[in-house]
Amino acid sequence: MLHEMGRHRQIVVSTHDPRLQKAFTDQELPVTVFQVTRGEGASVKVACIEDPVALAIGDARAIAATRGLPSGTYSHVLPGLCRIALENAFLEAAWTRHHRTGGSEHDLQIAIDSAERFQEVAAFALFGDASRSSDVKEELRRRYGSPACSLIQQCAEHPQAGGDRMITASPVSVEGLLLTADRLLGGELAEATTAGRYRGACLALRTALEIRVSRVLEAATPGLSRTTGRAKLLLLHSVVPAETARRAKDLWSQLSLGCHYHLYELGPTYDQVRAWRTEIDDLVRELIH
Repeated sequence: MLHEMGRHRQIVVSTHDPRLQKAFTDQELPVTVFQVTRGEGASVKVACIEDPVALAIGDARAIAATRGLPSGTYSHVLPGLCRIALENAFLEAAWTRHHRTGGSEHDLQIAIDSAERFQEVAAFALFGDASRSSDVKEELRRRYGSPACSLIQQCAEHPQAGGDRMITASPVSVEGLLLTADRLLGGELAEATTAGRYRGACLALRTALEIRVSRVLEAATPGLSRTTGRAKLLLLHSVVPAETARRAKDLWSQLSLGCHYHLYELGPTYDQVRAWRTEIDDLVRELIH
């Protein structure tokens, strides 16, 4: 209906729901989308946006092209953004497949939320069935060749944007990762989108928290840090006060959500990420002692 009305008049719709944009793009109807984001001091930025895959790749390239950032930016944040770009591509493909078969958006979101591993999201996009994750590698090789398989494998093994995996103790500086988050929040990477900078900041903050948790566990019992993220957060209760462990788990979950692209949700705001940054400071100090 909006498309028909738009043939002879200009129509402006304000919404926080990206399904309207997808309704146009999936039917190959012309639409121009502007994103309004709020930054520090209630400043507002308006930008014409492309598809989320191109945006995520552009954000990763902007960080890769910026020299002088802390080393953890390139070793931890950048790979996480690359993985998010691939996740976006798989999510877009899954949405399109599901839409064309007449499935409901609600059912799709439930299926995606239940796909805990990167390979399961890929399987849902390729086959419409997350349980076929073991077939992803061969299907990618058949469609795109061996280099694509290698790339997917690297992303599947990289934990920075994953849901259940938490990195082990690393020589990367926690302070450097916090500095990276500050610089991303401060808008230093002008070529990156606002949403991309905020997601990158979430990745840096979550990685800093993961490293601190791993070091606390390793100091308490050598080898204890070599387990999954959820297990580490449970084990943390045995070595730090219960309230500190609870706050660490809650913050890790919030940052994990902030890292990802969600079909029906806006990304984290400046105020949210800044509040998480403050909370990280408090937790890092508590986990040191």
